[in-house]
Amino acid sequence: MTSTCPIVGIGASAGGLEALKILFESLMPDTGAAYIVIQHLDPEHKSLTAEILSRSTTMPVVQVTDGMIVEANHVYVIPPNAYLTLSNHMLKLGKAILRHGVRMPIDTFFWSLAEQHEERAVAIIVSGTGSDGALGLRAIKGNGGFILAQTPETAQYGGMPRSAIATGLVDIVCPVNEMSNHLIRYLQHPYIACVINNNQSTKPAEDDED
Repeated sequence: MTSTCPIVGIGASAGGLEALKILFESLMPDTGAAYIVIQHLDPEHKSLTAEILSRSTTMPVVQVTDGMIVEANHVYVIPPNAYLTLSNHMLKLGKAILRHGVRMPIDTFFWSLAEQHEERAVAIIVSGTGSDGALGLRAIKGNGGFILAQTPETAQYGGMPRSAIATGLVDIVCPVNEMSNHLIRYLQHPYIACVINNNQSTKPAEDDED
């Protein structure tokens, strides 16, 4: 059965891996949301992000393959040289497309996330250079979602958080280790919590043993 859990899209670039480790170390493994990490990765090299992040959380952490179904309390990591979008709760991989000579995988995913999941969409921007993600935040906020950005002064590279904050759309600006508290409050909002509870209640019961 397809899940209807909230989805948290996390955009990271230079210096972002350390921020991601801190974020997942602070997150409870049973929030009822799914986490999808969109990074700027070297297209020519294998990514070790899933392996590294698996040391920071007890949630399953996997690198995305095309057609993978999103499940609550799981972490999904974009592979190198790919764009990632959503079709309901199915993850679709596409070829990375340059825009003005630059890859913008975070914007691409945020647009898809906003369109598909509206107020069940959460966007987080952590350390990175450039402005990827800033345009996608407009779609997230326009569809009723929730946005967090890392305090630029606490990021190894503050360019992406500053670009996000400059949109005027970010709900919370804070250090990464404080994000989990704000995220939990949002997920416990009556409407969002209802979505999570309904999702859990529709899981098929395990067969009784004879």
